[in-house]
Amino acid sequence: MRIVLSGILMASLFLGACSKEAKKGTTPNGFEYEFHVDKEGPTPQPGEYAYFQAEMRNGDQVTLNSRSNPVMPRVQIPDPKEAQYKGRPSAVVDALSMMSVGDSLTVYQLVEEGTTPPPGFKPGDKIAFDISLKEIKTEAQYQSEIQARQKEAEAATKDIRDKVASIVADYSAGALDDQIKTTASGLKYLIYEQGDGPKAEPGKLVSVNYFGVLTNGSEFDNSYKRGRPYEFTLGSGTVIKGWDEGIALFNEGGKGVLFVPPSLGYGDVDKGTIPPNSELIFYISLEKVQ
Repeated sequence: MRIVLSGILMASLFLGACSKEAKKGTTPNGFEYEFHVDKEGPTPQPGEYAYFQAEMRNGDQVTLNSRSNPVMPRVQIPDPKEAQYKGRPSAVVDALSMMSVGDSLTVYQLVEEGTTPPPGFKPGDKIAFDISLKEIKTEAQYQSEIQARQKEAEAATKDIRDKVASIVADYSAGALDDQIKTTASGLKYLIYEQGDGPKAEPGKLVSVNYFGVLTNGSEFDNSYKRGRPYEFTLGSGTVIKGWDEGIALFNEGGKGVLFVPPSLGYGDVDKGTIPPNSELIFYISLEKVQ
């Protein structure tokens, strides 16, 4: 079963299938559900992909919203007869298997004793998933979509790579010296666009597209080739210090370059494609702040 989701919602997906028979009821795997919108139409069949949006709630408190992710979640509906799919049932897959495009419902899943609960829950709590089914695609349609996205990602990567090469050349030649600013920590930065969205602040979830190179122009990583931005909580220590400090200089929609000294990067650690004591150059585009 192929699933494309992030974080806790991904961990909640397992096996399930049932038919649309009532506004309220219980799925064959024992999950209570309630339809809010129940339209006529085909349901996703085993092997097809269901594209959806969902919120995860504990009572009235929303703990996860898939709409915060730029990529819509999707799940390949499993064949319940195949042994490889047998195991812990999923309320989300159960629900999707009984929905038509345009439907919305809430399905409930109990946090069982002995399991690790999602943030904001404890064993015995009931997770509410508010789900709306947006689209159903066949395997062929899905593969066509993936190929189209790969081509778009390749084109975007080439454009950014050329831009970054020009930045590195100008930086090495000193042509950017009068434009670059330096913080007290030694982080150097260049802002092309400040952005007019929400300010990136510690504790906020940010989505960043980036292209990282060394001062000699050698590329070590970029998000463009993957076709989606990197998401993390600012100030949580999950990224290098230069990012926690540098991303906070921008608003949503901002674009610029961070010149990260070793002390704010990986220091004297050998990271393979990043030698010890390397200065890192990141072209960044802050896509989302929430």
